[in-house]
Amino acid sequence: MILTEAQHLYPGAVVMNGRRLDTVAAVTRNRSPLKPAVLVTFEPAHPHAPGRTFRHDPEAQLLTTAVPKVAWEIRYRHRGGRHLRGRTTQLSSRLSALYTVRDFYAHRAPHLVVDEIVEEHSVMTHTPVRLEDLPGPGEPTPAPPGEHGARHYALHRLGPTVLSTGDAVRDRLAELQDVHVRGHSPVREERGVRVRRPADGNFADCGLCVSGPYGGTVFEVTIERTYHRVTLDGLPAGWDYELGPEMAHARHRLLRTAPAAPHRAA
Repeated sequence: MILTEAQHLYPGAVVMNGRRLDTVAAVTRNRSPLKPAVLVTFEPAHPHAPGRTFRHDPEAQLLTTAVPKVAWEIRYRHRGGRHLRGRTTQLSSRLSALYTVRDFYAHRAPHLVVDEIVEEHSVMTHTPVRLEDLPGPGEPTPAPPGEHGARHYALHRLGPTVLSTGDAVRDRLAELQDVHVRGHSPVREERGVRVRRPADGNFADCGLCVSGPYGGTVFEVTIERTYHRVTLDGLPAGWDYELGPEMAHARHRLLRTAPAAPHRAA
């Protein structure tokens, strides 16, 4: 997940609104120097319901939960046919900036042959989940989406980055609760003696344990990857650097790998 300024949202972006995941349908930018604003319209939650529109300051930050990316892998080999165990050794380099793909030395080196350029599309999506919806004790994590995908869990702003199973999530929550009870307990004076009492409540409600409205929220994280063979002439034109989320989303749509609308949590 990343914080995105309202002025940089785009149709297709997925935004966290409370416990809902809403997809942006349209973005209207009012560039008035007196009252600049951004109107963000979301796709309707139901087929016959109107989409909701919100007015934001251009620099207001919203939490976007689906992050598209594009990278390229150049696969090449030595023209002379360097062999390993009877096979020609193929080398590869993974690049994300377009100018490095276009200017890659293997395109010009007389002793190298570029076999193919593979474009990788990936989308990392965070979806809030309830504890009762996690895999039960000893149960494995459901299979990831697609052959090259991945699935795990995470606690927002409370590492580690990857919790591989439901058991790992529950163990981490228990650790955090224990730290809260022992470390954030109030100290009282009783007959001249300082006494520490165990803290009450849940760590998720403690301002010392979590920060922000989603601190401590459990998210299911899925990564979807698809691959396309491209040529130098088929690379995005007019840009030399890494594609930002809006440009990456447009590239996904161009090659028909944009994800479907997200599941909206209750």
